[in-house]
Amino acid sequence: MFKKLTLFIFCVNACGLFAQTVFYNKTTHKYGIKEKTGKISLKAEYDTILKLEYEGKNYFSGKKSGKVGLFSEKGTELLPCEYTSFPDLDVYSEPQNYSGTYSGYGDNLYLPEPKRIKNYLLVLKNGKNFFFNLSKNTLLATAFDSVKKYYDDSLIIAYNEGKAGVFNVPGNKLLVPFNYAALGINKFKGNYYIVSRLNDKAGIINMKNEILFPFEYYSLYFISPDFIEYFTEPDKKIKHEYGEYSYNKHGFTNLSRSYKTPCIYEFGNSFWFGDYDHSKEFYKKFCFVYADTMEASQKCGFLGADGKFFITPEYSFIKREIRFFGDRFVYLVKDKKVYDFSLENPSDCKYEEMGDNLSL
Repeated sequence: MFKKLTLFIFCVNACGLFAQTVFYNKTTHKYGIKEKTGKISLKAEYDTILKLEYEGKNYFSGKKSGKVGLFSEKGTELLPCEYTSFPDLDVYSEPQNYSGTYSGYGDNLYLPEPKRIKNYLLVLKNGKNFFFNLSKNTLLATAFDSVKKYYDDSLIIAYNEGKAGVFNVPGNKLLVPFNYAALGINKFKGNYYIVSRLNDKAGIINMKNEILFPFEYYSLYFISPDFIEYFTEPDKKIKHEYGEYSYNKHGFTNLSRSYKTPCIYEFGNSFWFGDYDHSKEFYKKFCFVYADTMEASQKCGFLGADGKFFITPEYSFIKREIRFFGDRFVYLVKDKKVYDFSLENPSDCKYEEMGDNLSL
């Protein structure tokens, strides 16, 4: 008796999850929604009706005369059939998938960006993007030509008339006005640093649109407040097996500009992504680059966050290796000899010859 009663309760609950169903009117050749009892919840006036699941809740999307609308599971109209598409839903358009990309550096390195803002649905109408609050069934008035990036389940980088800005969706507030050619949000120790482009120059601002780093350089790469890579305008292009890329000179500085290296380096790599993930304590001490200082000889060295080389640029090649348990090794090649040093104590580097012509 107990087993039968348990099974009966389960069936009632399961059926309750799908109390509404889509039906087809053979006379009008249209679709509607009705309850299991046969009571019509939504008249058969739609060319198509699809059942959707979004953030764990069930909805219906109806299409009429080429426009789509949104309905609750009970058939209540949430959005009339006036919209081109719902970009967040894989129904009438390709879904916008931003997962797996970087949301910033510093403490948030490797965290995937959210695909959307929780409790909000992105909708497209007459070429403009809006956000619909699913918990309050209200449409935010602010319109965007396009929405490019999502951050921290609240922020977006959006564009209007070709200019980028930052908008807080739950707060329904424009934080950074649409004045910039491009924006990139970095988060370091709880603070936001926005690399921005204005009048063909790059600078850094905060969420109050206050300038933290002046718009003086062609391009910037933010690593931390203590370490910023800056670039000259490309003066030539180089071809390689993967295509053609612009050729810049590189220099290094910090947010306070207490130091600034000359912008003379032919190549810079601000840090190795894989190594960072295993050694955050190490990078709290300093950041580093390896850089060419001479075009012909292409010598490499390491630069500290104080703007000074702690490994002078005299090596022809540098290779990094991470072992299974997170141990880090860096090999330097000079005159066909291979040397290693400890990343943990870079100021006390002691080189040891490892052999001739070691394969790297």
